[in-house]
Amino acid sequence: MSYEEHKRLRRLTSSSINGLEALSLYLTYIEENVKSSLEKWVNMGQIEFLTELRKLAFKVTMHIFLGSECRDYVMEALEKEYITLNFGIRAMRINLPGFAFHKAFKARKNLVAKFQLIVNERRKQRNENLSKQAKDKMDARIGVEDENGIKLSDEEIIDVMIMYLNAGHEVFRTCYHVDYLVPTKAPRILPKG
Repeated sequence: MSYEEHKRLRRLTSSSINGLEALSLYLTYIEENVKSSLEKWVNMGQIEFLTELRKLAFKVTMHIFLGSECRDYVMEALEKEYITLNFGIRAMRINLPGFAFHKAFKARKNLVAKFQLIVNERRKQRNENLSKQAKDKMDARIGVEDENGIKLSDEEIIDVMIMYLNAGHEVFRTCYHVDYLVPTKAPRILPKG
């Protein structure tokens, strides 16, 4: 991808997600889900904290990009494929059946196919509905145009979705690392936190 193309893509995709105003739209949803997750975790007994945080991050990210109409079974299927992709990205690059890297390629293809169905459905809804108002970030990506009137392709929209899924996942991992692991490894810091 050329520098100019990268700049164009970043300009078209980041403006609607960055900033206090954009995130404040989802603050209530995030707060409600964090509270309900914390209550659920208390009742679960022993949990794998990072795994549960990742599930929460995935749920929030999917809500931001696909809206409230994203069904649980769709979210679970997407999450399963994304987890496989994420493990494979960090694995040794052995592209043979049975290896994590190979599984990641298959998972990405599955994710792309699932997101393509969603994009197709959204485009169909936009064509049938005269109102072009975006309900969520997916609709915003479908409707956005650059200064030359060129819209994002389906491939670009899907790539951005996968990129933001990864970004949301990594933010939680970093927060977990800084807020939980670092203080436990340095006991003299723990009482101050």
